[in-house]
Amino acid sequence: MRRIAKKQQRELCDLHVCYEASGCGFWIARRLLQMGVRCEVIAPSLIPTRSGDRVKTDKRDSIKLAKSLRSNDLVAVNIPDSTDEAIRDLCRTRTDAVDDLRRAKTRLRNDQARWLKKWPRSEATKQFVSTLETSCR
Repeated sequence: MRRIAKKQQRELCDLHVCYEASGCGFWIARRLLQMGVRCEVIAPSLIPTRSGDRVKTDKRDSIKLAKSLRSNDLVAVNIPDSTDEAIRDLCRTRTDAVDDLRRAKTRLRNDQARWLKKWPRSEATKQFVSTLETSCR
């Protein structure tokens, strides 16, 4: 950024940049703001598009973002601090783990239903089945 500002003979605080929100997080925006660069993170769903404009390349996207930023047509999203972002990541990870557990239990129940048709009805089998049923609740 310093190189770009120097090349254009401007100060860092004169630069105004934006980028599409993605999975990389908000650390880029926080770093740019720390350097004194005005930075906005734009939700991809809030970028104005024309109907029929379906070709999506990095070059076209960057030109569209620059024009929209210049004409003030973009709506920026809130940039959370690193603590809030870490809490969000933790909540998402927990949700993913809960979903994985639910899918594993469902898979186990389905396999159990298929296996029980073939297994002998011994006392060990009944105990195993009751253990599975209590752990899958």
